[in-house]
Amino acid sequence: VGHTGGRNSFFKALLLGGLKESGQTVLDIQASEKAFEALLYYTYTLQIDLESVADYIVDVFIAAGRYVATDLRNMLEGCISIDTSLTNLQQTNFIPLGVIASNLDVDNVASLLILADQESAPRLKQACIDFITTHFEEVQQREEFTQMLDTIIAILQKGRL
Repeated sequence: VGHTGGRNSFFKALLLGGLKESGQTVLDIQASEKAFEALLYYTYTLQIDLESVADYIVDVFIAAGRYVATDLRNMLEGCISIDTSLTNLQQTNFIPLGVIASNLDVDNVASLLILADQESAPRLKQACIDFITTHFEEVQQREEFTQMLDTIIAILQKGRL
């Protein structure tokens, strides 16, 4: 089974026959090539270079969830949840500034809130809600936010039930 199957339940089931795809010679990978490479690298080494995946960190986060890399998914959820407008980044000193700069901001908070809801990512969801609350004047002016407003309202209402 090697490192991949031993460290990841999805790959273990895939390699040992627990999934229907086990007998296939070609697999349909539902992730970008870069995201899947980062996932495999993490699975083998238990390491990830956050700066090298900064531009596609959300894709790696989704792939980690899809392919049951829970530790990686949780770490990336925390990275994505960082408010880029923070002036005091001491609490994030373990995350490279290039990674922080590519995360939560007024331009992407609406889509990240929807993603957090779809991917059952409670820390990211709460970070998005907090960001919207804190920066509402700026966020409400973004076209993406107004286009997704009905979905955002539904998410917020669901959270109160």
